[in-house]
Order: sequence, then C-alpha cells, then structure tokens
Amino acid sequence: MKENTTAAPAAEQDQLEDALDRRRNYRIDVPGSDIPVRGELQLMDGTVIPVEVVNYSVSGLFCYGPPELPLQEGDVLDRIRLIFARKPTIEFSGEIVRLQKNEENVFCGIRFFEQNRKPSSPPPAPDRRKPGEIDEMTKARWMEKLHAIPNYFRVSHVEEQMEAERVAYAAFEELTKDFTVEERWWFYEMLDELKRKEPFYPPRLLREFILVCEYGYTAIPGRPDWHSGRVSFWERLHNVFLGIKLFLKRLLGLSSQKP
Repeated sequence: MKENTTAAPAAEQDQLEDALDRRRNYRIDVPGSDIPVRGELQLMDGTVIPVEVVNYSVSGLFCYGPPELPLQEGDVLDRIRLIFARKPTIEFSGEIVRLQKNEENVFCGIRFFEQNRKPSSPPPAPDRRKPGEIDEMTKARWMEKLHAIPNYFRVSHVEEQMEAERVAYAAFEELTKDFTVEERWWFYEMLDELKRKEPFYPPRLLREFILVCEYGYTAIPGRPDWHSGRVSFWERLHNVFLGIKLFLKRLLGLSSQKP
C-alpha cells in the first residue's frame, strides 16, 4: 500500500468526547509512534480490505486506504482486525460512520459494535461497588503500582523488554480476571500507552485507566488483600533486581561496543 503523505484531517486528531464513533474512549495514535499495527476490514460478502491505522480504542478505529476502496458510510463490517507484530490479533465487528476522501486516500471512521460490556459503562450488579464507593487510598495504590513497575519501553533488547512487560502485566493480573477478551486487551493497551508516555501521562487516558481499574476491582469477590496494602516488599524487590539486571546487560552491551 502506498505510504500516506497526507496528514489526517485535523478534526480526527483531537481527543474530545462528543463524537459517537471515537470520543467515548481515549484513542491511541499510531503515526509517529513505535506501535507496529495494521488493520483489515472484512465486508459482509467476505471481501477483506487492508488499511493503515491512524488511531484506535476499544470503541472505534480511524484508518485510511486508497480512494478506490469500495466503502460507504453505513457499511457493516463483519470482522475488523487489528494485527500487531508481537501481540495477538484482536477482532471486532462494527459500522462505518464517517468517510472523508481526498485525492490520495479515503479516511474511514469506524464504530465498533458493543461487546458483552464496556469498561466505560459497566452494568450494575449486586456484588459490585459503585465507583464512588472506592476510596481514594485504593486509587492511590493503583497509581503507586503503575509507577513501580518497570518501564519496558525503555529496554532496548527484545527478550529483556518482553520479560519486563510480563512483570508489568502480572502486576495488574488480579484486576483483569473478570474482563472479556476485548476489555483485557484494552486495559493492557492503556497500560502500554501510559508507560510509553511516562512520566507525562495524558490526563484523559489516566482517568480512563483508573476507571477500568475500579471496574475490575469491584468484580473481585471480597476485595482480597491484593489491594489492601501497598506494593508488596517482594514485588518491589523483584522490580529492583529486574532493573539492576537490565542495567547491567545494557552496560555490558555498551562496553562490548567500545573499540
């Protein structure tokens, strides 16, 4: 596919909250980042169309392709794939809610159909606390955990990065046990984005991340001790040793490169 030389329309680049197809959730921008992802749209007749991804979230996708793509507003997409280089492919179904063409590309706004539930609007349930009933100390501990986990995007070697990523994901595993596949995928996409931008967390992304933490927390039967204390001594010790290990490997790598 021809490389895009035209910037996306300015209206598609913001993070406002008043557009149905893209504003309910924070959108992760792909251009200019190191996110290796591409998209595929499958029409109801089985036709598969490859597209370039501009941004995405758990509720929608903004992408583009050549202007001759056989797409129209209102088209229902039987399958929408986000294909990542090092992560499992995630699939949705949805509807095209906006098309905007120029001489080089057609930009396509897609709204995903509702899955079993959405983190942004959890259903009421007798055994779930309302978000407002979760104390600020608990939320502060999630923030502490977010700061404490290794930043795997600052690791140059792939194997070490994957190990640091595994440790980071495991730190929030208890929260995501009751999530659907789509919810769990989005939770860790948000975590990735926060660590990519650390320490300058986008405010809207951080708010959504904490909201989804609340959502997962209220599903834990009895709210176990995993949340009742601060980051454990052993977890901190593991993170310290991992950081030292990664630092020493980088140091040895630099030493070996010297003439």
